[in-house]
Amino acid sequence: MLKEPLAEQVRLAIRALQEDRIRIGRHHSSYSILQILEKEMNDILDGKRKDLSEGTSHIILDSMDWNLPSYQEMSRARSLVVKHYKDLERMVPDEQFISSVGLKTLPGGLRDESSAFYRDEVVWAPSGLNFALAYTIREVSMNNQVGHLAWGSRRKKDPFLIKALPEISVDCSNTPWCRWLSDTCFVFRAQKHLPNKKTFIDPLIAIDIKLGHYVYDKSGHDYLVANFSEKVPPIPQHFNSFNDLDLETAVVQFGAK
Repeated sequence: MLKEPLAEQVRLAIRALQEDRIRIGRHHSSYSILQILEKEMNDILDGKRKDLSEGTSHIILDSMDWNLPSYQEMSRARSLVVKHYKDLERMVPDEQFISSVGLKTLPGGLRDESSAFYRDEVVWAPSGLNFALAYTIREVSMNNQVGHLAWGSRRKKDPFLIKALPEISVDCSNTPWCRWLSDTCFVFRAQKHLPNKKTFIDPLIAIDIKLGHYVYDKSGHDYLVANFSEKVPPIPQHFNSFNDLDLETAVVQFGAK
């Protein structure tokens, strides 16, 4: 099944096809074409096909009323889907991609070989070009996994690492560990133990790979990072610099509130 936000583009096209079909009525020459398009777009949404069938594509070119609003929506969604699958074909498997990052050269990337469990997890932006990486993930307490943070972009098939923030521990107890709000902004939960405190804080943090970071206030606990959740946090109106100390200070201040 298609992932968001691409899936929403396809749903918009399907709704437009339905509305046009109802509006023009059964006796219109384009009615049956709209039915076929609606079915095949639903198949695309469910991941059963990657594009319209060849026969349907010829029908569209020969018979479709290009003035129908739904054609514009459908054409836009179809182009995005085709591009999405072409991008996926150019991508290498996540495991191979992660190994090419060179984790051992990153702060916190060296691993204690005596430990039985480490893992890494990459989460891709909707375009498949930018990525967020939690690396050297390990279990620090019962059902509580944390890792180090890095992000970057893909150039052809190779990773280009933009930044690593090993000082911030990422909550990786759930998969995926972060959620992309746009093609450049992702959110995740951090974990930090404060001095002289046995408990840790888990603020929600947004990283825009071009603009900087943002630490949500206590209301961030109302949102879930999971991609299937409808509780999507808002994209921050402003971001602070990528200065590591600034972000760590903001996290500590969050715990003091």
